[in-house]
Amino acid sequence: MEDLNITLEQNETCKLVVVSRGCFWCVEKDLEKLEGVIYAISGYTSTIYYNSEEEKKIITDIITRISEKNLHESEIITSVEEFINFYPAEKYHQDYYLKNPVRYNVYRT
Repeated sequence: MEDLNITLEQNETCKLVVVSRGCFWCVEKDLEKLEGVIYAISGYTSTIYYNSEEEKKIITDIITRISEKNLHESEIITSVEEFINFYPAEKYHQDYYLKNPVRYNVYRT
């Protein structure tokens, strides 16, 4: 697998957000529909990555509030880790919903 080093020059208009979920095929399409999202790429793990202590606090506060509302039947197991590197999934996983729309739509239903 090819390693991908993602770097982001810190500025006020653009932030890198790295979110991973168990089913990465579903995440790409959902994220690419959001305003302000420039690019979504598939990878592995169920983790939210932070780039600063401020981001870490925001993420953990949100997870705590969601957990306290008991919106899910089970405990939230998404880990929160410092962003160091991103390892993309293989190329055939990228844009799966565009390359395989019939399979993707069956999977989503």
